[in-house]
Amino acid sequence: METTWFLDWLAVDVSADERAIKRAYAAKLKQIDPAADPEGFARLREAYERARDWLARVEPDEASDEPLPATGTAASTVPANAMPSQQEGPAEAAERSVRGLAHKLAAGEPADIAAELDASGAALRLHHADAIFHFERSLLAVLASARIMQRPAVFAAASVHFEWKEYLRLKSLGALGAWVESVEQERQAFAAMDISRREDILHWLSNYGDGGDEIPVPAALTWPRLEGALAKFPRYLGLYVSAQRADAWKARYTEVVAAPDWSAESDAERESRFKTMPQPMAPAIRWLGRLVVACALICFVVYAYSL
Repeated sequence: METTWFLDWLAVDVSADERAIKRAYAAKLKQIDPAADPEGFARLREAYERARDWLARVEPDEASDEPLPATGTAASTVPANAMPSQQEGPAEAAERSVRGLAHKLAAGEPADIAAELDASGAALRLHHADAIFHFERSLLAVLASARIMQRPAVFAAASVHFEWKEYLRLKSLGALGAWVESVEQERQAFAAMDISRREDILHWLSNYGDGGDEIPVPAALTWPRLEGALAKFPRYLGLYVSAQRADAWKARYTEVVAAPDWSAESDAERESRFKTMPQPMAPAIRWLGRLVVACALICFVVYAYSL
């Protein structure tokens, strides 16, 4: 029989429904200061999540002998090698699920990441009530160490799925929660930059930040601009380019500018070649708009003086 220590922790019995569990959690939360007692808060949060998982598994069993699948079609998207087995512990099952998602993204397969997270969580709960906690931490670990592709999209989907916007939720994750918080803080600071600079940086990092292909010359030449941004926003932009890839980018830039044909170029030739590189269209469109406004203003002034 499954132990229900989490119900005792919340001071509810086995007849409690979702509303009763939420009320009990809210009442207990008022009695704990997360800053003064982070371990107590983490235990309370775990009890709450365990109680919700237990309730989700108990309620379907009352209506049918077979456990219900996740809502919608998301459950069918879980890779076979990501499905937990009865022989695995919760940590091993969670790590297998994360590896399955990472393999799918590395292979370039189309993926609805939000649906993948929902399906993986549903599959884990069927076998291990607490595997979802390990799944969240395993996913954070591969994100922070750049061991999964499409990190910006994965981070955005996981932030919604695991409710990383909640301060208390991040506190319960310890060092990993602090990493999430720093990424979000850097993202907000980056968003405050001039839009043309932001688009320029993200244009190059989005196209060449992942993968092992050689960095083309036009991209390599942007390194001086990217280096400063990476130093200022290392965790947020680290979602776009790993430390190893950044080192390769810098080495490629050094190689390009050290080439004899590069040093023999005049400044005018170098500028001309740089202007042929693909650049984001937004800055040009914005300057064109400003020109149109200026022309309209001049025409208005001339017309006004002619009256």
